[in-house]
Amino acid sequence: MVNEKVREIKMSSWQSKVCQRFINMIMTYEDNNGVKIFEKFKSRIYYNAKKSIPSSKYPAMFVFFDGGNREPFGIRRQDWWMSNLKVIIYTLDHSENDMDDHYKWTEGIERVCRLNPRWVLEGDEDLSIHKGDLESFSYDFAFGDNFVISETDHTIGLRLKLCPANQIS
Repeated sequence: MVNEKVREIKMSSWQSKVCQRFINMIMTYEDNNGVKIFEKFKSRIYYNAKKSIPSSKYPAMFVFFDGGNREPFGIRRQDWWMSNLKVIIYTLDHSENDMDDHYKWTEGIERVCRLNPRWVLEGDEDLSIHKGDLESFSYDFAFGDNFVISETDHTIGLRLKLCPANQIS
């Protein structure tokens, strides 16, 4: 058996800190029954990942930044910047009817975003994130011979007080 190389998150970049903050928030989330539904993804979370279907380790979660723009009504020098955080979840299922977990995960992400209107890290480092909201999600299926790969694509809009392109280290 060959050990797969896993890229570790570079915690010095601003984008990685935002991804890590998001993961910390959803890992502590509990559904209405007190179950931590995102615990299944421990050691299966990929940061700044390519848009590709994983070849192993299901369920898998990919978290990365996907563009941004200046808010059109922002005043110059006090700009609000909008950036998209993408969260893609993959599972290996036997049929299209195995989507219940995906619906629960989407509800969990939406609740975490709504309950944490300010995504500022505690301590010295201020990420200057005013809020993050789940803006859209979509479900898709990729069919194999004896299985279905279920995919949920979430777009979380972050409202920032600085341009993320200036924060790449």
